[in-house]
Amino acid sequence: MTTCLTSAKVYLGLAGNPPPFTLGTSGTSLLGGTHVLTGSGTANGRFVWTEVSQHVESVVSVSKGGGSDSLHFRAGPGRCSFTLSNLDGQYDPLNTGGPHYGKLRAGLPIKVTATPDGGAETIMFIGRADDWPVEYWNDQWSEVRISASDDVETLNSANPGKLDLDIPVQTTTNRCKEILNRGGWPDALVSVESHAWMNWEQQRTDLGQTTWAELQLAADSGDAWLYLDPDNVVKVIKNTIPTTPVATFGNASTPAAIIPLVDLEADRNPRARLVNRLTVRTPYVEPPSAWTFDDVLSQSQDGERAWERSDLMTWPALGLYFYGDVLAQRWNDVPQWQPSKLTVRPETATHATTCIAAKVGTLVEVKQVTPDARTITARGYVCGTRWLFPPVGRPTVELSLYPERRPTA
Repeated sequence: MTTCLTSAKVYLGLAGNPPPFTLGTSGTSLLGGTHVLTGSGTANGRFVWTEVSQHVESVVSVSKGGGSDSLHFRAGPGRCSFTLSNLDGQYDPLNTGGPHYGKLRAGLPIKVTATPDGGAETIMFIGRADDWPVEYWNDQWSEVRISASDDVETLNSANPGKLDLDIPVQTTTNRCKEILNRGGWPDALVSVESHAWMNWEQQRTDLGQTTWAELQLAADSGDAWLYLDPDNVVKVIKNTIPTTPVATFGNASTPAAIIPLVDLEADRNPRARLVNRLTVRTPYVEPPSAWTFDDVLSQSQDGERAWERSDLMTWPALGLYFYGDVLAQRWNDVPQWQPSKLTVRPETATHATTCIAAKVGTLVEVKQVTPDARTITARGYVCGTRWLFPPVGRPTVELSLYPERRPTA
C-alpha cells in the first residue's frame, strides 16, 4: 500500500478584507438601536491570507471541541499550535525592517488547512493567536511558538451583561439569537434552528455569565446542540442532527470500507448510571411533586437548583417534567459497549478524506471483532477532533465521541 501524506498548510491573516466593522440590521445591540456590530468573529472571507508553511518547523496541532461525559452534547473551544522559524527575524514584531512589521501581534488571525494527496484543501482551523512570543538563543537561533484559539474562546470571554425578562418570555430559539445579538455577534456567523422542542418558554434570561455559557444553557433547555462549525458559524441545531454515519472505523474486515484504528478507548462513564441520580422538584404544586432525572450539571436541594437555573423552571411547570422525561428515555438503555475516543492514522487518500469529513457534529460508526468472532457495532457523534500533522509522514487523528441519541416520544 502506498503511504498517503496529508499536508497541513498554515496561513496568517495579515490584512483584512473587508475592513473590520460593518453594520448589520437584526435585533437589538450594544448600540441600543436596530443595528448590530458585525465585526466580531473570525470568518475566512474577512482576511487576506499569507501562507507561512515553509517556515513551520514543528508538528501542527489542531483541535476542535473536546470529550463529553455529560448527558448533553458538548463541544468546547478549538486550539491550534505550531512553531515558526525566525532565523532572519521576519516574524519578530519589533523588527522594523521585517516584511510583516506592524502586523504581528496577539489576536492575529490564524488558519490551518489539510490536503490529502490528490485531494482538496479543507479548512481545519480558523482562530486568533493567543500571544506572539519570540525566543532567541545566543544570536544563533530564533523561533515563535504560536498557540491560537477559535471563536468559542472569544464567546467564552465575552459577557454581554444581565437581562431579566418577565413571564412569558423567550423560546430557546429566540433566546439564543438574543444572547448573540446583545453580544454584537455577526448575523452571517449565526445559525439557530427552530423546532417544537425549542419552543419551551423560559422564565428568565439571565445574561450574567459568558456568552458561550449562556448559549449552552439555552441550547440544553431546548434539547438542542451547540457547536462551532468549520466555517466558524455558531450553530444551534435540533432538526438536522445527523442519522447517517460519515465514516466507519474498527478492526473488522473489508478494509476498503472500514478505516483501521490505532487505539480505542471505551466510555468509562456510562450515562445509564446517571439517570436516577437527582430529584427535581417543582414549586408550583403543593406538596411539591418530584420528577427523577439527571442533567449532570445541576443539583436539586429543597426545591432549589444549585446553579440557579431558573430559566428551566418553565411556565407552566410541566415543561420541566417533559425535559426530565426526555433525558430519562434517552439514557435508560445505553449499550454496554460504547467508545469514547478513537485514534487513526489514515493510510490512503480516501481514508484521509473521510477522516477530514468526520467533523464536530457528524455521526460515525465503530465496528470491533471480538475474540469469539462476533462483530459488535456502536455509533457516536463527534464532539471533539484533534489532528497532529508532522513535518513529514502521516497525520494522527483523534476523535472524541458522544453516544448516539435514543429516539424519544
